Amino acid sequence: MADEKTSTRALTGRRRMSIPMQPLYAEWDALATQWSLLPDSKNWVPMNGITGFYQEHYFDTSGYTRDDLTTMPVNAYVQEAGRYQVLSPGSIRLVVMDIVMSERIPNVTDMMAQIIATNSGVPSSFNSSYDWTQVQYLRFREFTGITQAGTVQDVFAPTSDQNFGSMEPTTADKLWTYKIVYVVGLPSSDFANIRYPSSRTVLDIDVVKETDLTYLMRQKRSYELTNYE
Repeated sequence: MADEKTSTRALTGRRRMSIPMQPLYAEWDALATQWSLLPDSKNWVPMNGITGFYQEHYFDTSGYTRDDLTTMPVNAYVQEAGRYQVLSPGSIRLVVMDIVMSERIPNVTDMMAQIIATNSGVPSSFNSSYDWTQVQYLRFREFTGITQAGTVQDVFAPTSDQNFGSMEPTTADKLWTYKIVYVVGLPSSDFANIRYPSSRTVLDIDVVKETDLTYLMRQKRSYELTNYE
């Protein structure tokens, strides 16, 4: 919804954008010793050679850049409805990343492989090829099973919750969004499954008209970062 007090052109002002994401349902294939996606998880992509899955979407901001306008993030957050559940959890932990960034990740599997091997490489962090300004929002969480009477239950809860996005203004045509679920450990039964709830990535923005010099310098910096090797 546009903010009428600040709207000076057809596209300027405050807006709230959102992207819904499907729930993740996966079951343990004891013969193949891997997790398999169930039909209701058709938007999830398995990571080859890595125990995990991801979704990729984007906010289309090209209508703003066509009018030489700048997208200024104001607030970003993730909504999730339901329980985080792993049947027969065994030693399983879930590592979950939610990302909004102005550059597309060309290979999510390769990025996750680096993170797992070196404990670095999360976008904008040490050994990452992305600058902090290219990552508008990044939430990194870890879930473990709730323990009752010495037994790990099927309901999971977050034990770590970190945020380190820049909320930097951008003139990109798209803001790419990701949800990545990486499974650590093995289940205690051949009949294990993972149930991760539906979610929504929400981004509040302010679309503004900057001065020509500021706008051109922002585009120049974006070009330099995108083509940096």
